[in-house]
Amino acid sequence: MKKKFTVIFSLALIGASCFMISDIHADQVAFDAPRTLEEKEWSAYAESEVKDYLTASYNDVFKTFGLEIDEYSYYERAKFIDSLDEKDRGNLGGIVSYTLAESKILKVGDTRPGFFIKPGKEDEILVVFKSKNGDNHLCIFGKDLETGNWKLTDNKVEEGKVQEKVELKSLKQFTVEKLNAK
Repeated sequence: MKKKFTVIFSLALIGASCFMISDIHADQVAFDAPRTLEEKEWSAYAESEVKDYLTASYNDVFKTFGLEIDEYSYYERAKFIDSLDEKDRGNLGGIVSYTLAESKILKVGDTRPGFFIKPGKEDEILVVFKSKNGDNHLCIFGKDLETGNWKLTDNKVEEGKVQEKVELKSLKQFTVEKLNAK
């Protein structure tokens, strides 16, 4: 039987609202539905810059805790939703949301959490992120094999590197630079 694993609908809301909010200006967010070619190209550029930023963040977290990032599979929150059964979606979603948001582990200005699973250990999910001050966070959620319930089994925080703010070009600046390069 194929095991299903997870992360949550409610985390989509948390992650979307917590990715370096204080470090990205309002004119630097991607378009919901890019209409023009310039908007599509700028959105691709912005997504690439954010992906590079998050990759550097996650690599620093893994290095800090002596873990090999290559031994884990990375999942975006939204991709988990489709693979979840109803029980995991509710149970894990509630536990992770409460643990990260309600208990103030994850704060505004922190990076978007990344979700990692080690192949063969689908009963454990690592949730990693970096605080605005550079602290690295590793939250480990485990599944009780008898009850099927998820819970926070470990929460580690270590000093890490403060990353520079993400400075995206405005759409206008991006378009002008692209035209000048031709």
